[in-house]
Amino acid sequence: ALQILKLLYDITSSCCLHGNNVPSIIHILKQRVLIHVYPPLHKHLFSFKNWPWSEELISAVEKAKLEKLSNSLKEVSRGIFMLEILPVEFCIQLLEEIANYESWCQGNQLSIHRPNSMNSYGAILDEFGFNPVLQELTKFVTPLFKLLYGEEMGDVDSHHGFVVAYELGKDVNLGFHVDDAQVTMNLCLGSEFTGGNLWFSGVRCPIHINTSNTEDEYYTYSHMPGTGLIHMGKHRHGAKDITAGKRSNLIVWFRSEKERKKEIH
Repeated sequence: ALQILKLLYDITSSCCLHGNNVPSIIHILKQRVLIHVYPPLHKHLFSFKNWPWSEELISAVEKAKLEKLSNSLKEVSRGIFMLEILPVEFCIQLLEEIANYESWCQGNQLSIHRPNSMNSYGAILDEFGFNPVLQELTKFVTPLFKLLYGEEMGDVDSHHGFVVAYELGKDVNLGFHVDDAQVTMNLCLGSEFTGGNLWFSGVRCPIHINTSNTEDEYYTYSHMPGTGLIHMGKHRHGAKDITAGKRSNLIVWFRSEKERKKEIH
C-alpha cells in the first residue's frame, strides 16, 4: 500500500510540474490510501465522540438551537466571538499527532501538502484521517453559526480543516487576507510563544476589500492555548510577528457552496 501511495504522489507531482490539473480521482485515491497506511500516535483523536469539547462550546450550541445567545460567548469585537473550545492537554495530543504525521511523511519521503498558499508550514487534517471528525463538528456547530451570522452564513455543507505553525526562521506572520469560508474557527493549540497576535480590520465585500478600517473596527487578539475565536470568513485579518517560541493553531473554514457560488458571480 505504501508503494501505491508513493506512485500516486509521483503522479500528483508530475501533473503539477507540467502545469496540469491533478484528476480528482487521484486526490481521492491518495487520501484513502494515506489514511489506510498512516500509523496514528493517538488513535482516539480520530473519533468525534472522543473530543472533549468545552462546556462553553456545548452550552453555546445548545442555546443556539433555542435561538438564544449563551453567556459563555464573549463578543470581543463586532462579529468576533471568543470562547474555550478544548482542554490544553487535548491540544497537546493534537500537536503530538501532527508531529508524528510530519515525521512519518519525512521518513517515507512523502511531501506534505500545506494548508493554503500563505502558509509554508502545517498540515491539512482531512488528508490523514480527520475528515469524519470535522464533518461531525460542522454539523454540531451549524446552529450556533446561524444564530450569530444569520442569512449571511448560508447553509454550511463543507469544510477545510488544517493546522498552521509559526516560529522564528519559518513562517513568522501572516499578511492581510480574508478566508475562503463563510465562518472560521481559529483555535490556539499552543505551546509556548510570545508575539503573533491576530489583528482584525472589519468586514468588507470583495469590491471594497482594500478600503481603510475605522478606529472601532481594528482589534488585536492574544492567543491562549485551548481558547479560540469564531468570525466571518470575510472579516479582514492577519497575524503579527511571532517573537519567540512556536505557535500552532487549528483552523477550520466552514463553507456554504451555495454562498460561495454567489460570491464568485
